[in-house]
Amino acid sequence: MGLANILIVTLFWPWLTYATEGVRPGVVQQVDNSAMSFGFASGRANITRHLDGHYIEISVKTSDAKIMPYREGFRWGGEEAEAPATLVTLIVVQRDAKKLFVPLSAYSDLGNPRRVYLKGSVSGFEVRIAGGDAGTAYNASLVFENEFLVRRRVTHGEFPGEAWEETHYAYNTLNN
Repeated sequence: MGLANILIVTLFWPWLTYATEGVRPGVVQQVDNSAMSFGFASGRANITRHLDGHYIEISVKTSDAKIMPYREGFRWGGEEAEAPATLVTLIVVQRDAKKLFVPLSAYSDLGNPRRVYLKGSVSGFEVRIAGGDAGTAYNASLVFENEFLVRRRVTHGEFPGEAWEETHYAYNTLNN
C-alpha cells in the first residue's frame, strides 16, 4: 500500500463508497463505512451500494479530451494553456430501477478524474469526484435529495476557500 492510498484512507475515512484511478481497476473497497472503486478501467468507474433500503448505482465515464468538440475554457483538472487529458463525459445515477437526471452542466467541465466516492446522507446521498493533480486538483460534490440533483460544488484542491463554484438545481415537477 503506497502513501497515496494511506492518504486516501486518512482524508476520506467517513466516505461510504469511492472509485479511483489507481491500484486495481474496477475494484470496490470498503473502509469502515466507506468503499472505493479503484480505477477508471477502460474510462469508466462504477459503484453499486445499498443505502437506506435502496440500491444506488453510479457510473462515471471519461473520454480522451482530444476527441471532444470543446477543448478550451476548462476550469477543473486542466490548466489555462492546456486541456486535461480526459474529461468526464457521462455520469449515470440510478436509485433502484429509476435513473436519476444528471445534467451535462454537473460534470462537463471536470477533467482528469481520479476517484469517485458515494456517501449516504439523511435525505439522500452525495457523489464526490476528486480529480486533477497538484496545482490542478479539485473536489466536486454532487448532492442528491429526494431523487434529484440539488447542488453541485467544485473546489480547488489546494485553495478550496478561495477558488470554488457552486450551482443549485431546481426542478418544475408535476406530482400527479
